[in-house]
Amino acid sequence: GYASLNSGTTGGAGGTTTTVSSITALRAAVSGTAAKIIRISSVIQGDGELIDVGSNTSILGACGGGMTGSGFRVKKSANVIMRNLKLYKSKAPVDLIEIQASTNVWVDHNEFYSDMNSGKDYYDGACDVNHGSDWVTISWNYFHDHYKNSL
Repeated sequence: GYASLNSGTTGGAGGTTTTVSSITALRAAVSGTAAKIIRISSVIQGDGELIDVGSNTSILGACGGGMTGSGFRVKKSANVIMRNLKLYKSKAPVDLIEIQASTNVWVDHNEFYSDMNSGKDYYDGACDVNHGSDWVTISWNYFHDHYKNSL
């Protein structure tokens, strides 16, 4: 995909690996620009806010790990990988993944959903890429039971 171009996308390769299981630990672990690999080992209950993801970051779901009730924002960042995550039910206006003005981002093998019982504006986008983002690949993801999948 396009994330392989423009020098490629390696995420946090070569950086420190941290396993998190709380929203506070996750928020702290993904910040900054140093190379880092973050493993989410369970489903984290979010706080309704976006979590800002810094450059040179890999976020990996382990054993069904992911997040509900919040979303990730990749804004003005580069070299980010998000893989094997279960992401669901983040109320509007928070997207599950929001990518803005970023380069070399790879979103791969994730599951995105909410429910079809709430109104179509109750949740926002599942994975939105906008504001001039380049070299982004969205591959092998499973989108279901959601009104606004991708922008």
